[in-house]
Formats: sequence, C-alpha cells, structure tokens
Amino acid sequence: MPSVLYPHFEICWVKKAVTAAQLQTAVTKKYITEEEKALIESKEQQNNLQTNLPA
Repeated sequence: MPSVLYPHFEICWVKKAVTAAQLQTAVTKKYITEEEKALIESKEQQNNLQTNLPA
C-alpha cells in the first residue's frame, strides 16, 4: 500500500515543483519510502512551457 503522500509527491515531481533533495527529506521524515522515491524519480518531468495559451 503506497504512502498517503506518495501521489502528492509524484504530481509535484512531474510538474517540477519538488527537487530530488526535497524528496530525500520526505524519505527522512518518513512521508514516503525510499522505494517510492525511486519510483517517483523514474517518472518523466513535464516541460514548464505552456503550449495551450491563448494568442
């Protein structure tokens, strides 16, 4: 069963709203596990450019 905060950190990682150092802090504070951190870091991060802005 995933940690309660796993989905939050996963979304933040994909959106580049959290760093690897911050994920490590989450592991240290037992918000997520080391295994979950590795899974999160394996996810591709989105480009911050918004392509659907009105002209």
